[in-house]
Amino acid sequence: MSLNPDLMVLDEPTDSLDSENTALVVRVLKAYVEAGKTVLISTHHHDIVEALGAHIVRMPGTA
Repeated sequence: MSLNPDLMVLDEPTDSLDSENTALVVRVLKAYVEAGKTVLISTHHHDIVEALGAHIVRMPGTA
């Protein structure tokens, strides 16, 4: 994130994190989005995405 990109693509960014570090990731991503940047997230944790106030596209099917 030191390069300050306009787009981040993240695959399960909170997988295997405890609740404290998950909350930290959510805060950082929320600030990023509020700054007008875009985050594309692939995750099974719907509550994390909803906490970002995001546009959600659910993909049908299985892994």
